[in-house]
Amino acid sequence: MNRIGKNIKKARSEKGYTQEQLAQKLCVTRNTISNYETGHSNPDIEMLQLLAEALKTDPNTLIYGEKKEQSADQTWRKEILKRVIWLVIAGLMMVISSSLIRYGNDLTKDTFIVPSWVWWLGLVSYPAAYVIIGEQIMALLWRAYGKEISGAKWIKVVFWILIGVVVAYGIVMTVECIRYGYEQWIYKKMVENMRPGDSVSFNFASGILGNVILIYGYHKWLWMLGWGVCGMLLAILKPKKKSAESAEN
Repeated sequence: MNRIGKNIKKARSEKGYTQEQLAQKLCVTRNTISNYETGHSNPDIEMLQLLAEALKTDPNTLIYGEKKEQSADQTWRKEILKRVIWLVIAGLMMVISSSLIRYGNDLTKDTFIVPSWVWWLGLVSYPAAYVIIGEQIMALLWRAYGKEISGAKWIKVVFWILIGVVVAYGIVMTVECIRYGYEQWIYKKMVENMRPGDSVSFNFASGILGNVILIYGYHKWLWMLGWGVCGMLLAILKPKKKSAESAEN
């Protein structure tokens, strides 16, 4: 008996039909149904569609069988694995960023100017890592205690506003760091073309970048905690995905 035959027999038995009753519904002989189920012959595409309609299922189920639902333990293990992978990614982001920042600070000893990419790592890469860590840890805790956020509309609005703020911050800081790097390049060109006795003053950081650098420099622990809490809020407020069954209802 092939797979299609097994699936047809299983679907027929679940509906409580005999081979004769199913054959009458399809206007074929009982022997035709028997041949399908024993694998002596296979239904063509048109007959497969008619069988699916008669048995109130779909052709894919008759061909491949019903998909086995994952157990709660399997789902939980997969979720843990996914969260751990994200935590590892965040950890690597922090390690790599930290190493590059140290390297950039060593360069600063010679030039007395902090490279723009050093600020980008501290102001964008680090916060992204903190957000990921906060979100993944809170998601695991939230799931472990069986907590679910309500599907209220205002909660979804708050979630997307928070997402928008985080994305906007990353874009603004990236643009500011690029501008800062460009200003550094112009300054170097000016210095190279200076004549003896000339002097030049330059303001690299804009008001936005300067204020953020001050917060980052003098309140690092609050900075880290703030972005971690932001990630936790994202995990708590994240709208729950609707299953196919609930969507139909």
